[in-house]
Amino acid sequence: MGRLSPAASTASSDASSAGETVLVIPTARPGHKRADEALPFSPRPPRAAAADAPAEPAERPEAAPVPAPAPVPARAALPRLHLSHEHPAVLAALSGATISSGRLELRGRRSWVHNYVLMPLALPLLGVLFLAALVAAFVPALMVWPAQLLARRLYWACPFLPHAWQGPIRAEWGWLGSTLLRLQFEGAHCITVVGRLLTLPMRPHLPNFYIAGFPKCGTTSLAAYLKLHPDLCGIAGMPGHEALGKESHFMGGLLGRGSAATSAALYRSFFPTVMTRWWCEVVRGARRWQCFDATPTYACLPYIPARVKALTPDAKVIFMIREPTAAVFSAESMLRGMGVPLTWSLARPLPGSVVAGRRGGYVDVEMGPQDGNDLLRGDPGHDAFWSSLAELPADADLPAELPQRFYTNAHSYIKGAQYADRLADWARHLPPENLLVVDFKRFVESPEAVVREVLAFVGADGDRYRFQRLPPGMATDYKGAKMDPSVRRAVGARWFAATNAALAEMIGTDLGWTAAIGARQ
Repeated sequence: MGRLSPAASTASSDASSAGETVLVIPTARPGHKRADEALPFSPRPPRAAAADAPAEPAERPEAAPVPAPAPVPARAALPRLHLSHEHPAVLAALSGATISSGRLELRGRRSWVHNYVLMPLALPLLGVLFLAALVAAFVPALMVWPAQLLARRLYWACPFLPHAWQGPIRAEWGWLGSTLLRLQFEGAHCITVVGRLLTLPMRPHLPNFYIAGFPKCGTTSLAAYLKLHPDLCGIAGMPGHEALGKESHFMGGLLGRGSAATSAALYRSFFPTVMTRWWCEVVRGARRWQCFDATPTYACLPYIPARVKALTPDAKVIFMIREPTAAVFSAESMLRGMGVPLTWSLARPLPGSVVAGRRGGYVDVEMGPQDGNDLLRGDPGHDAFWSSLAELPADADLPAELPQRFYTNAHSYIKGAQYADRLADWARHLPPENLLVVDFKRFVESPEAVVREVLAFVGADGDRYRFQRLPPGMATDYKGAKMDPSVRRAVGARWFAATNAALAEMIGTDLGWTAAIGARQ
């Protein structure tokens, strides 16, 4: 049993005297240090160089001074969030206990009359209408210009996609091959979107929960594992496309940046039909059917929590986190692999440093140090833009420059990986008990245990789940690229030290990222 603070002990005694069941949360698992067993989160003194770090050459010039860590503004009281193996709902479910689900009421199984009388009578008509809508969706795709119109909105919301056609895909397939592949992709996207809109009356569902992020933290793999449960369904995404098969990007403006990014009716078009739910409940025996959205950028963008609250106020949200500099570097590697031009890199040396004898990947002596978009410098203009996003009303149009600035500016990735700030945004809009934090490292080491904890959190029956190890999803091909150690240390100290300490206070556990920042990639 973990130790209870004096306040918790008092609450426990009061509850016991009242005849109530008290759920005691155990301490962190071995290998994780509890925050209440550690020293206060104050800046650590500089550490000596790691034993395995190579000796610096005698002739190495002195590096340019690194800016001091960003000043930490006065914070409001941090919400108390929980890792997946410490969340009260998870502990209660795995122990067989029952606890109140708060305001969240899961949509239970439909009535016997609905599933075995009404739906069988309606299925022939619904099937005919669905097939007719699917055939009709081919018409705008064959006309080309509607597909181009929808593709333009898709490329606005996901501006990295056009670079793939012009870069690695064209290099592999040539101009003609890449053009044909692009037209096929845009046609499939058009058929998917139009088909969903034509069948909108059959799609009454909004998500019960979200895998909101963070990017490059295992969200694709977690979504794939959850879909193996007979009670759970993801979005009705584009068949055969790994990202658009699980990510709606609806609130990111995939259907448009105006009302098309706030309409509950249009959002319902992304989720399964009543026929899918009937199949899951009657044929697969689903007891608590649920659907979910797994768009990892939702966790990063500060205007999203207000929109999630407006559309699905009782939803649960899952966040996957990993050491921030590793997450930023993984995102950079993915974008560069897609041909996106970036003016910054965690693989390039800091100004004044020398990289001798290293070539390949993204590190090259001829590239020189970082340019004007230095990772260690602040960007007041981007900070102001980010603040305006946080104040964006839930029904307002998205800024025209949002996707381009979000996907290419280094400080967007830095702010997205300042997990404490992002999680605090979500806790201001949704009940903290509806938020779950998953440690990426633990997910990699024990995927089945973490998946079962997530199932317990969302209220799915773990006894009906059969775990099958899946290949990693959206794995980044680093192609020999390595994060520059000096950049990792400097960026970690400059941008993440304070927020990592706040995160440890928020979740009650030190994940050991301070040591990782000083280690070699």
